[in-house]
Amino acid sequence: MAQLEHGQAEQRMAAAREAGYAVSAHYDRHNSRIVVDLNTGVQITFPAKMTEGLSGASHDDLAEIEISP
Repeated sequence: MAQLEHGQAEQRMAAAREAGYAVSAHYDRHNSRIVVDLNTGVQITFPAKMTEGLSGASHDDLAEIEISP
């Protein structure tokens, strides 16, 4: 049973990798936007002030972006 669950988890991760995942991110201070680059070459940008938890953050705080698995 554990092997089956492990195999299913690996399949889900493979599907997630094919669908796209963040490889880098940074804060564009000039435009006040968060920029996320995906492994697929797609770049996503959005205003920090419209993001829950980031709306009141300082420019210095927003400059510290970390991507975690």
